[in-house]
Amino acid sequence: MERRVIQVLVCGANPFMREGIVSNLTGQGGIEVVGQVSNRLELMEFVHKFNPDVVILTEDSGNGTGISETINLIHHEASETKVLMLTKQYDEDRELSLLRIGVLGFLTENTQGINIIKCVEAIDRGEMWVRRRVLEKCVRQLSVLDNSNKAIGNEKSNGACPPLNLPEEKFRL
Repeated sequence: MERRVIQVLVCGANPFMREGIVSNLTGQGGIEVVGQVSNRLELMEFVHKFNPDVVILTEDSGNGTGISETINLIHHEASETKVLMLTKQYDEDRELSLLRIGVLGFLTENTQGINIIKCVEAIDRGEMWVRRRVLEKCVRQLSVLDNSNKAIGNEKSNGACPPLNLPEEKFRL
């Protein structure tokens, strides 16, 4: 059985960062980099044209208008495209807020190539790639929300924690 090729689009303002990501992914069986772009306008053109399986965004991909808006635009244009964030450093609260709008994984800029490949493959399968601390925080927030709703006798959110979109409830630690 032939393995499906994962199409990846890389977006970030820093050409050296993009080139590093692309070089880690190039030549890997099962992964094809369909392009690299430096801003949101180019990103949306490529998403529309190629409908990639995975988009890797760096923190500077929002062009000053916000990474959340960029992620929402990606999901509006190509709802099946999965998003991986490459950050300068881990920030648990920011990661949780981005998980809520559909980012499936986080890596730092100093992540080694093999982990980028594993992450892309996991995200393509619909799994999440998050650190244990973030997963723990997520589970605690969901537990608090669940307990709050039971205490007041309803199943609707009371604002304690917005619901998370967790595809297939798979997590990669």
